[in-house]
Amino acid sequence: MLKKLSTTILLTLLLIGTNLAQRPLNKFIDNHKNQDKAVCMTLPGWLLRSGFNFAENFAEEQDEKAFLDLGQYFKKLRFLVIDEKAHVSDYAIQTLLNDLPDHGMEKFVSFREEGNNVNVWVREKDDIVKNLSILIRGEDNLIVVNLNTDMPLDALKEANFSFNSKRKESTNHH
Repeated sequence: MLKKLSTTILLTLLLIGTNLAQRPLNKFIDNHKNQDKAVCMTLPGWLLRSGFNFAENFAEEQDEKAFLDLGQYFKKLRFLVIDEKAHVSDYAIQTLLNDLPDHGMEKFVSFREEGNNVNVWVREKDDIVKNLSILIRGEDNLIVVNLNTDMPLDALKEANFSFNSKRKESTNHH
């Protein structure tokens, strides 16, 4: 009886702990993935690396190439794309952005480009990026990308992203 009770308590604590530990981005994705115009997927690192190696041959834009170059560091990718942003309230998006710092995420860069608001967040430990999260809000869509990585912070800073050049310009002006 006591063994059964302790097992039940342990399982309950594990479930509660798992629920409490759920990062805001994954919670946001879970809350919106079943909408009509939503596509949600989780991909393992080995599949990403295989796909990225193939896609590098066809990448044309600077940011695509930079992202694919970093693919070697990706352990898991989870993303959500919603074609009609109207299905997600501005309050839900703002709550997500406000919750990220409370879970160890730091804003890496945010900017506006071609009508899209782009926010890039990182969680790093000992100069290794453990999570890279990207939120892109356009007029008609919303894209949320959550990557588990083992990427040196310098690799992200040195990557040939258009936002890195914007980031370097803003730090040189201050």
